Amino acid sequence: MTPSPPSPVAARPEPRPRVLQRLGWRGRDRSINQKIFWAAAITASLSICTKLFAIGRESLVARQFGRSDALDAFLIALMLPEFLASLIAGSFGSAFIPSFIAARNDQPRQARTQLLSSVVTASLLLLLVCSLLVCAAASYYLPWLASGFSAAKLVVTRHLLYSLAPYLIFGGLAVIYIAILNSEESFALPAASAILPPLLAILLLLTCARPLGIYVLSIGFAGGSLLQCLILGPAVRRRYPGFRFGWHGADRYLRQIGSQYTPMLAGAFLMGCTTLVDQVLAATLPAGSVAALAYANRIILAVLALGSVSISSAMLPYFSQQIASCDWKGCRHTLYTYAKWTMAASLLLTAALIIFSEPLVRLLYQRGAFKPADAVLVSHLFIALALQIPFYVVGILFVRLLSALQGNGFLLWGAVIALPVDVALDLFFMHFWGIVGIALATSCMYLATTAAAALFTPILFRRRMREVRR
Repeated sequence: MTPSPPSPVAARPEPRPRVLQRLGWRGRDRSINQKIFWAAAITASLSICTKLFAIGRESLVARQFGRSDALDAFLIALMLPEFLASLIAGSFGSAFIPSFIAARNDQPRQARTQLLSSVVTASLLLLLVCSLLVCAAASYYLPWLASGFSAAKLVVTRHLLYSLAPYLIFGGLAVIYIAILNSEESFALPAASAILPPLLAILLLLTCARPLGIYVLSIGFAGGSLLQCLILGPAVRRRYPGFRFGWHGADRYLRQIGSQYTPMLAGAFLMGCTTLVDQVLAATLPAGSVAALAYANRIILAVLALGSVSISSAMLPYFSQQIASCDWKGCRHTLYTYAKWTMAASLLLTAALIIFSEPLVRLLYQRGAFKPADAVLVSHLFIALALQIPFYVVGILFVRLLSALQGNGFLLWGAVIALPVDVALDLFFMHFWGIVGIALATSCMYLATTAAAALFTPILFRRRMREVRR
């Protein structure tokens, strides 16, 4: 007797835990807004743990190194590897996810896996080449980046830069793996893996700070990013069993990713240059200025990661799905719904942070080598930087939609606006308020870029709709 086919009931996926069902988790039948909410909630919850470890790391750094020359040297050494890793790998997700989701709808699994292998291999080679160039040319550009440093301080900076070269490779590769997993609607593991770098740094600061000195930080950064790769790499291979490093030729989708990656890379370079300019100008001010700016920036980055970064990481895959299915009305509704609520929440949060800025800085940093006068300066910097939060939060939502619309050329023009605005404001505000003026210029720059993104988005929306109707 011929066996009967399996019943539809047997083919159903395993139901979610009852507690998640009660909270509104309904799996594949959830709306886009519900999916974004849950993805953002998962990412934000795990990011809270990551940022708690990161704050613990910064507190230990403040106790151990204060605003010392050694910490200034480390921050300048970290500047270029961190910038390039963010530039190359951070741009990867915005260019990769929309095209890869379109390929997922049209291509067989083997073709998608080969596309993935080619893109990751090319990005990894770019990271390796950049790492070699950064080390080889260090003696030429470091005197310019740290023009206020003494000769001895420059030597320490160069040695720290060499020790941070692996961080550029592994940190960049980890960001690429995170983008791939996010495109598959996997958010928990990528967010959880971010705990590893600050956790390793804390362990090293508690056990090896005296014998290793400032080099304990470079080991923590490089080692933590390597651990991330060792966890995320197998997760990508489980999703795509045939994934291997290798080149499989340039098909239509790879060329599409390349066409979006180039302007995204250029735009990210210009935006990243604003941070470089801030740190270069801070290095010309009295000793400890670079460290003070970094302490204030770390808190702001932690706040931004808990809010806008969590939402934007979740939104790009779902924006891309809506664009691929030509759901223009739903896409607009998603954008303006989240823009409205994130703006309201960020304004309240910014007000609270400004009111409690000095107690917060004293709580986090004031111990050991970090003195009360340092806390006052960092709190002033923190207030100036906190003003960027509402503009950054709303702006990143528009940026993610522009990427989903494959409008990275528009983002390039926004970055072209941002860099000269930031430089001009830095020089102008520095004249009156010193290092605090640099922080204030950053907030004003984000106001300008958010306004530009809000203007570009409707234009690109209409253009893309006309292209599809043809």
